[in-house]
Amino acid sequence: MQDCRHTTQAAATITTIHTLACLWPAAPQVTVAKKMEERGLKLPLLIGGATTSKMHTAVKIEPQYSGPVVYVLDASRSVPVAQSLLDAKQRDEFVEDIR
Repeated sequence: MQDCRHTTQAAATITTIHTLACLWPAAPQVTVAKKMEERGLKLPLLIGGATTSKMHTAVKIEPQYSGPVVYVLDASRSVPVAQSLLDAKQRDEFVEDIR
């Protein structure tokens, strides 16, 4: 598991952060969201994995971070979601649609 400090420190050079909780609890995703908020980041945060859900993302993770937080059902959807979030013309409407 990647330490969230490394993830948030690298944020100056990346465009999105994707977290995945397949085999262990989703608690580290909450920590990543909190750290991103503490650092003042506004990057899209994509949440996925077998131990997460749309409800868990909305209730536990989204309140921790003021940037866009998106639950992605499976990895095959990550690319189109990221493209929508990175397109200045689509981003605001996309975020409103998923909330």
